[in-house]
Amino acid sequence: VWYDCLEYVRRHRPRLVLFENDLGMWYRNRDCFDFIVWILTYFDYVVKWRVLDTRDPGIPHRRQRLYIIGFQASRYDGSFQWPNPVRNTPKLQHLLDAKNMDTHKQQLPYGCQKNRRLIIKNFYELCHGYGVDPRDHDIVLDVDSSIRFTDWTFDEMPCLTAARGRSHGLWVTSRSRPLTTGELLR
Repeated sequence: VWYDCLEYVRRHRPRLVLFENDLGMWYRNRDCFDFIVWILTYFDYVVKWRVLDTRDPGIPHRRQRLYIIGFQASRYDGSFQWPNPVRNTPKLQHLLDAKNMDTHKQQLPYGCQKNRRLIIKNFYELCHGYGVDPRDHDIVLDVDSSIRFTDWTFDEMPCLTAARGRSHGLWVTSRSRPLTTGELLR
């Protein structure tokens, strides 16, 4: 795919080129990253790159992405600046449906995969070990991962994927349930 994109740049010489990818390109495939920067420079582009997080513009969501921007050198005036992060990110509770009165009654999901139940149970036990009731906090727990790689976020959405959305694989502790489709789309 990268070669097709770079071939398009070579043929059409757009004024601005913007590439976005996950951090794997930078960490695990640095040769590919270095090649893209080199070839854009060779094509006479001024190249800038940065890792940005979806939290930066003020969204309570976590997803770091690598951005590569190329400006045609003959047209670049040097005025481009990366945006500054917004400091007053809205709270996750503003994206969640209202709590119902039975929220604290349900502790573990009913009728779901054994792995999900175990992930939630282990996380709740970990929190209780620190004197914290996770049901009192907006914590999103990834219950679709393996136990070893389970991740969680406090007061923000983790990286959302289509697979997690379809499977309702994100558990919100303050609601004692998976995130709803509506919450995922907000």
